[in-house]
Amino acid sequence: WQVVSTLDVSSQGRYADCAYHNGSLYTVTLQGTVEKWDLDGLNGPAKEIIANKRHNAPILTRHLVPTPWGDLLQASAVLEIGCRTLAESVRFELCKVDSTCKIGSQATASSVLQHAMFIGLNHSVCLSTNSFSG
Repeated sequence: WQVVSTLDVSSQGRYADCAYHNGSLYTVTLQGTVEKWDLDGLNGPAKEIIANKRHNAPILTRHLVPTPWGDLLQASAVLEIGCRTLAESVRFELCKVDSTCKIGSQATASSVLQHAMFIGLNHSVCLSTNSFSG
């Protein structure tokens, strides 16, 4: 066993989600730092920072979602407060987990069409909707 993190409620650097994908463990913090963990290293587990994406808006949650086409996506729920109305709304951002982690890249946007994402605290999944016409 390897301790990845201890829970520090006041820290924005705490982990929001993790996923096992293509033989590696990935973690994401509330601030958007995505780490890839090599669990089979000779000197024990080692991590590599894959992406470090920061937001000015408050982040409600982040999830890592494996896709049927082999990508790993980061889904973020972002709280937006209107300047004129002071109304709150939530928007979701998707980005492919790679070194660029660009939001709304064409590859991700076109790949997500015809798919449904189920995001949860235990396990997140992305499934094709082609078999479910109704």
